[in-house]
Amino acid sequence: MSGICGIIRFDGGPVSREELLRMANAAAHRGPHGTFVHCEDSVGLVYQSLEITPESVGERQPVAGPAGTLLLADARLDNRGDFPSPASGAGGAPGRDECPVTDAQLILAELLRDPDGGPARILGDFAWALWDPRSRELRLARDAMGMRALYYRVEPQRVLFATEVKQILAADRVPRKLNELAVAWHLSGMQTPPGQVFYAGIDSVLPGEEVRVGADARLRRSVFWRPDPRHRIRYRRDEEYAEHLRELIIDAMRARLRTRGPAGVSLSGGLDSATIASVAGWLRERDASGAPVGGWPQILAYTWAFTELPQCDERENVYRIASAYVLPVREIPAEETYPLVDYPAHGPDEDDPFISMFQPFIDTAADAARDDGAVVFFQGVRGDMMCGGGVTDVQGLVRAGRFSDARAELARLRAIYR
Repeated sequence: MSGICGIIRFDGGPVSREELLRMANAAAHRGPHGTFVHCEDSVGLVYQSLEITPESVGERQPVAGPAGTLLLADARLDNRGDFPSPASGAGGAPGRDECPVTDAQLILAELLRDPDGGPARILGDFAWALWDPRSRELRLARDAMGMRALYYRVEPQRVLFATEVKQILAADRVPRKLNELAVAWHLSGMQTPPGQVFYAGIDSVLPGEEVRVGADARLRRSVFWRPDPRHRIRYRRDEEYAEHLRELIIDAMRARLRTRGPAGVSLSGGLDSATIASVAGWLRERDASGAPVGGWPQILAYTWAFTELPQCDERENVYRIASAYVLPVREIPAEETYPLVDYPAHGPDEDDPFISMFQPFIDTAADAARDDGAVVFFQGVRGDMMCGGGVTDVQGLVRAGRFSDARAELARLRAIYR
C-alpha cells in the first residue's frame, strides 16, 4: 500500500520541505516507486508511491482540481466502472491525457461532484486527504472496513496527518507522550477500542468516517457508512446462502486481482487462506471474460514447512490446492520463523506493540514474495474462527424449520453458560 502524509498550517506560516521528508522517511517502505512532495506556502503534502494496479504505474499525486483543490489518496477502488472519467479540471491530470485514469482522479471527481454524498458511493480500500483552499478545510476519510490506515493530530495552528503514526511523530514539536488509556486497554486484553492510539494527541480516522478540520482547528466528524441492523437477507434454503456468499467472495477476489504483476498468497490448510488461493486459481482458469486489462496475474503460494513438529504440518492440504490450480509453492522453514528467532528483527512496531506469533512467518513470506516479483500479498485472518464451530444462529435454525438442531444448540449453550 502507498503512503500519504502532510501538514496544513492555519496561521499562514510556511511548511518545511525537510520536515515533510522526515515524515516520509519514517515510513520509507511505502514509497519504493517514488516520493512526491508538494510544498507551497502553508500547505505541505507527500505521496509515497507503491504501484500495485495497472493504473497506478507512473502515478503522481497530489491530484489537482479546480481553484487549487488537492487530493492525496492511498486507494484501490472496487467500483471504478460506476464513475465517469473525470473532465479536465475535475481530478484530471494535465499533460497526462494518454495515461489511464487513476483511482485518485476518480475519487476527487466524485467528491467535487457531490461533496456530502460522494464518500458513501466509493467502494474499496482507501484513505484520502482533500485540501480545499477556498474553505480552508481539510477532509480526511477512510474506507468502511478500515483496510487503509489514516492518523491525524490537530493543534491550534496546524493539523498533521499520515498513514502511519511514526510519520506524525517525526514532525517538529510533536511530543512522544503515551496515551495511558490505550496502554491499559492493551495490557488488560491486547485489544484497544477503535480510534485509540498509543500516543496522546494523535487520533485515528475510524472506518467509514470522514473528519473535517477547518481554520478554527475544530473537528467535525461524520460517519458515511455503518451496518444496518434492519437489513436482513432471507432465503428458504441453506444452499442459497452458500451460493450468495460464494458470489461475494468471487467478486471480492476479482477486484483484488487487478494488479500489475504476480500476486502472492500465504497458504495453509486453513479455511481463509485456502479459500483465497482456490478462488484466485479458479478465476484464472474459468473467468477469462472478467479478467482485468493484461489478464489474470500469476498466483504464487507461500507455506510453512514443519520438520521438527510434523503434527503441525499442513502441506498435504496445501499441495492439493496447489495441484488443482497449478500454483507454484515456496516453502518457508517453520523452525526458522519461531516468534523469538532473530528477535527483535520481527519485534514490535513503533505504531503498535502487539506482536502476532505469526509475524516472523508473515515477514519472511512477504519478503520472499517481493523477491519473486509479487506486487500484492494476500493472507487470511480469523476465517476459521468466523466460520468454525463457535458460530451460533439459533433464530436462523428455527426459521429454517430445523427445530431439533435448534434445541441441541440451546442445550449446548446452556451447558456452557449456566
